[in-house]
Amino acid sequence: MPVSRVGFSGALRGRFFFLGARAAGMRTKLIVNHDFSGGMSTANARKDSALVLDTARQFGVPLFATAAAHSVYELAVREGLAGQDYASIGTLWEKWLGFVFGGSDSEEAT
Repeated sequence: MPVSRVGFSGALRGRFFFLGARAAGMRTKLIVNHDFSGGMSTANARKDSALVLDTARQFGVPLFATAAAHSVYELAVREGLAGQDYASIGTLWEKWLGFVFGGSDSEEAT
């Protein structure tokens, strides 16, 4: 399957089969190929989002989406993904939803 599309299977079978990679940018290629070397580490993404959230709290500004993303970074670090590119959080979604990004309909996450 070309990297220009990400195949959905498992839990989403019968609903959505492709997510355009153009919108996801370079991270899509990393997720599809499970290549999480190099790039910005999950630990650094977690640190940066914590700094943003702390600053926003000081000014009384709610950042709902950033808080949600930060919780995924926290889970990823606990799962041992701290040193990998933050695109590795895609493996958490594969695990939670039971499908493999870029996989055929017959592939399911282990």
